[in-house]
Amino acid sequence: MKTTNIILLSILILIGSVTFFFACKYTYDSKVATLKEKAKKAFIEALDKELKARHLEGDLSVSFNSKSLLRAELPDSVYLIDASGRHAYRLDPEKHRMNITENGNIRFMHSIAFIKKPICPDSLNMEWSSQLQAVGLAVKPVLCISISDEKGHTKDQYSAGSEWCNSSNRIFTIYIGHACEIGIMGYLPYSAWSMVHTEFFLYLLLIGIIICGIYRVSLILRKHTRLVYHAEMDELPITHPVLQEVVATPTRVYVIHEKIIFYAEQKRIEVDGLEKKIQNQSSTLLELFLKEKENDHILEDNAIMEILWPDGTGTSERIHKAIGRLRSCIRQIDDTIDIKRGIGIYQLLL
Repeated sequence: MKTTNIILLSILILIGSVTFFFACKYTYDSKVATLKEKAKKAFIEALDKELKARHLEGDLSVSFNSKSLLRAELPDSVYLIDASGRHAYRLDPEKHRMNITENGNIRFMHSIAFIKKPICPDSLNMEWSSQLQAVGLAVKPVLCISISDEKGHTKDQYSAGSEWCNSSNRIFTIYIGHACEIGIMGYLPYSAWSMVHTEFFLYLLLIGIIICGIYRVSLILRKHTRLVYHAEMDELPITHPVLQEVVATPTRVYVIHEKIIFYAEQKRIEVDGLEKKIQNQSSTLLELFLKEKENDHILEDNAIMEILWPDGTGTSERIHKAIGRLRSCIRQIDDTIDIKRGIGIYQLLL
C-alpha cells in the first residue's frame, strides 16, 4: 500500500472514531435522561400512594423563626412542636430547592405524617418497583432513606439488595418535609453497555461502511485524475532532439544533443569536448530517464524508489531531493533541459 493511501485511510479512521465516540455518547446521555425522567415520575406516583395512605392524628403545631422571615424568603430554621416537645431544624437551601413541593403547608403535612409513622424503605421500594413495571421498566430498584434529626445527625436506611448501589447508578435525590429532614435517593442497576449495546454495533457497522466507501471513491477519483493527466501528456506535441544509444561499445554512452554526450558507466557528461563529473545517484537517475525513450522519458515514483533505494527506505521527499540535484546539474549544462513533475511521475523534457 502506498504512503498516500495509508495516510488517507488513517485520517478516515480517525474521523470515524471521533464520530463513533460522540454518537455513542449522545445516545447514552439521551437514554439516561429518559430513564431518569421515567423513574422519577414513577417514584412520585409511588410516594403519592404512600402519602394518601397516611392519617394525621394528634395536636401538632409548627412555627417559623420570625426574625429569619424578615431577613429572607427562606427562614434559617423551622420548629415542630408535638407531645414530645419543641424541635428546631435548620433549613438547608440546597435541600430546599430539591424538595418535591414548593408549597410550605404541604411540606409541613409531609413532616407531620412521617414523624408519626416513619417511611419504610422496603415497602416504598416495592411500590416504586410496581410503578416502574407499569411504564415498561422491568428492573429492581433500591431506595435509600436519609433521616436527619434536630441536631443534624443523619441515619441512612437502604431497601433490600443495595450491594451494587453507587453514585453512578443514582437516578434522583429528593427531599420531603418542610424542614428537609427526610432525603430519598433512588438507584437503578444500569450501565453504559446496557444502554447502548445495540447502537454500538449499529454505529460501528455504519461508520465502517462509510469509511470503506469514501476510501474506495477517493482511490477511483485519484486513478481517474491520473489517467486524464497521462492522456493530456500524450496529446502534447513534445519535440526533443535526436537521442542515440551506442549499444556496441562496452560503456553505456548516450548522445543527448549534438554536442552533449552522457557516459553513464563513467558518470560524466561531455559538452563541446569538456568533461563534467556528476554524482552517482544523479547519474543513475539520468540513465533511468534516458532509457525510457519509448515512454517519453517518464518515470513513476515507485520505479525510482526501487532503483535508488532497493532496501525500501525510499520516500517522496527523498525522490524530490534527488530530482532537484539532477535538475540543478543538467541546467548548468543546458538550461533548455528540465524535469517536470506530474501525479506520481516525473518526466525528463529534452
